[in-house]
Amino acid sequence: MYEIIKAYVKKQNLLGYGSKVVVGLSGGADSVCLLDFLCSIRQEMKLEIFGVHIHHGIRGESANQDAEFSKKLCETYQVPYTCFYEQVEVRAKKEKRSIEEMGRLCRYERLEQVREETKSHVIAVAHHKNDQAETILFHLVRGSGIAGLGGMLPMRGRIIRPLLCVTKEEILSHLERRHIPYCIDQTNEELCYSRNRIRNQWIPLMEQENKKVVSHLCQTAEIATYMQDYIWQEAEKCYVACCIKKEKERVVLSCEAVKQYHICLQFEVFRILIKEMIGEDGTCYEHIEMIQELMEKDTGHQCSLPRNLIVKKSYDELIFLLQEKKDETPSFYYELSIPDEKEILEINGKVKLKIINMDQFLEKNSYFSERIVKEHYKKLFDYDKIEGRLILRTRNSQDTICIHKDGRHKALRRFFIDEKIPREEREKIPLLVDEQEVLWILGYRVSCKYEIDATTKRVLIVEYEKRTKEKNNG
Repeated sequence: MYEIIKAYVKKQNLLGYGSKVVVGLSGGADSVCLLDFLCSIRQEMKLEIFGVHIHHGIRGESANQDAEFSKKLCETYQVPYTCFYEQVEVRAKKEKRSIEEMGRLCRYERLEQVREETKSHVIAVAHHKNDQAETILFHLVRGSGIAGLGGMLPMRGRIIRPLLCVTKEEILSHLERRHIPYCIDQTNEELCYSRNRIRNQWIPLMEQENKKVVSHLCQTAEIATYMQDYIWQEAEKCYVACCIKKEKERVVLSCEAVKQYHICLQFEVFRILIKEMIGEDGTCYEHIEMIQELMEKDTGHQCSLPRNLIVKKSYDELIFLLQEKKDETPSFYYELSIPDEKEILEINGKVKLKIINMDQFLEKNSYFSERIVKEHYKKLFDYDKIEGRLILRTRNSQDTICIHKDGRHKALRRFFIDEKIPREEREKIPLLVDEQEVLWILGYRVSCKYEIDATTKRVLIVEYEKRTKEKNNG
């Protein structure tokens, strides 16, 4: 089976020679198989692997056992291990999300955190063909269109899925044949979760009619992905042709220009625009249809979309306007000195700064190898690249961050949308800035502009510790 996976990884270009890989490890069969596979090619590909387990704080003692099992497994494979303890139910209630959605969000947040801290290239997760089939059915009943039929991609951003070419049955058979142990999550059998119903009821029923239903659904996903790629390429051209004005929070389209294209491309133009303004989530066919109908209405009509996006009809124009939701959370602004250790009441945390000469830093290079502690972050900056004062504050509308060594920047608003950070959380995230731009979005990412390199003489070390009611080390 590993030869099949290896060929798939090569075909999809998921891993490069010398890659650093963060592996999401639940302790279940799928993630155990993924870790075992990566370790089997570790020497050949010169991979550096990091195991990450997220304890959701839901299943009591069985969850503790999964965490302990994952830890011992990583010890066996000689893989660095990090465990995070989350209160998924509490956070789901607070943010008004389902437990499933919140669990997924927590997992990817922590995996990305470790990827950033270890400077890894990719995050590997253990989705397989059966997961793909479930995803397609899940999207189909929600009316997700061709994009939903495409299911999960082998690579999306920094997320890779090496096991999408094999079935659950093949994974279990392989582990049994090699006598590799794994944990069984009893919640996978609970029918209160929609995906479990698809997995345990729908697909077995469909397999009674067609044994190859999983493979056929995966083939459909592959075809749909090709179709969606082509449609989006054409829709991008239409978007450019129809756009009259494009600003950060206001986009204007010509109705006459939009109507010249096939309705399929019209819909995709609206999807592209909405994705740019508010992100992928929260948009469905009904929203697109509302905009379509608005084009035929008189001046003055409007419709409301998710996340405070308003669409107005004005003569022959559609005006997409993003209205900032007022947040009652007080903003803050602190000037920092060096060295400094400052308590920040608004974020219930502490920030420490100190400078060390590069020679001393290289002698104490344990700063590079320190493992992550829950809600405790340490970052390094070239001090001589900093312009003027250092300040800790909340964001403003003009903030950008350097995302590439060639100097490319991204607006913070776009960063928050891409990272799917809820709008109500954005005003609370502390920023470390100098008098020019953002050095660090605390808890998320740092600017490429201030990275230490061969010319660095002085290193600024910044530590940020966010207080929690219960601290757990990973």
